[in-house]
Amino acid sequence: MYHYTSKKNRNLALSLALGGLFFSAATFAAPVSEIVFTNETLIALDTSIAGFPGNGVDANTSKAVSYGKVAVGCWAGGDSYNCGINFANRETGEQVATVYINAETATLTQAPIFHGDYGSQYEVTGWESSPITHITIKAIS
Repeated sequence: MYHYTSKKNRNLALSLALGGLFFSAATFAAPVSEIVFTNETLIALDTSIAGFPGNGVDANTSKAVSYGKVAVGCWAGGDSYNCGINFANRETGEQVATVYINAETATLTQAPIFHGDYGSQYEVTGWESSPITHITIKAIS
């Protein structure tokens, strides 16, 4: 039996299927409403979630991010259970730290990882809370 499906109908079906996936990923029961990223350093930080670029955090400022955006970034990146949130020096592009979370539970999956010399200069706090509601990068006193 021959079925004819127009290109328009196939595109509509594909759009509905993909839209449903994104809608379900964005509207799942988030464990928190937002995560606050605080940068208590003298360097501006670029951010990325699962490889997708974020808006960054200027030096000595905080920025609240909708947890739905974090979860969708992790889901689209392909690993909601061990999703990397990366912080990089905006001026040099060097990786500063990575925090890995389980996006479904907003919990840490491993201790923060520092890159290069940054581990001797900075520390990450806030990741100890469960669920995670804030992540702070600050200079070691």
